Amino acid sequence: MMNENLYTDKNRYKDIIVKAWNNADKSQKTISLIPPEDVILPKYLFDGIEIYGVTDKNKKAVDSFMKNIHSYDGMIVAFLIENYEKAPSFYHAINRPKVIEDYIQCLSWLEFDGNTVTMGYCGAFVNMELRAVFEYDGTAWQNKEIYYQ
Repeated sequence: MMNENLYTDKNRYKDIIVKAWNNADKSQKTISLIPPEDVILPKYLFDGIEIYGVTDKNKKAVDSFMKNIHSYDGMIVAFLIENYEKAPSFYHAINRPKVIEDYIQCLSWLEFDGNTVTMGYCGAFVNMELRAVFEYDGTAWQNKEIYYQ
C-alpha cells in the first residue's frame, strides 16, 4: 500500500514548485521547472513541469500565480479526493476494488494565455488527464473549471 497521505495532502508540493520557479531560466519560450536537488518526492509526483505563454505583459500575473501554486494544486487534490470518495467501492467492469492510486494526478504543465492559466495534470498510475482553468481578475486568481480530459 502506498503512503496515501502523500497523495491526499492538499499541500503536497509545499514550496517545491516555487523554489523551482525561482531557479528557472525564464528567458526561454518554454520554461522548464526541474525539482531542486534537495527534494525528496517520488519522480512521478514531480519530474518536471513545463510552462508556456509567459510574456512581459503577463509576468506580474504569472508571478502571483506561481507564488501560490500550492494552494491551487490543493484545490485539485480536494477535487480528486471528492471523486475518489464518490466512486463505487468496486469496479465490476474490471473486477477489482477502487484504489487511491487510480485518482492520483501530477502537475505536468501550465499554459498562460492572457489572464487565464490552464494547469495540465497526468495520471500517475493510470492513463488519465485532468485540466484546471483559473482566471486572473487583476487582484486574484479564481478557479473557473476542473475537468477530466
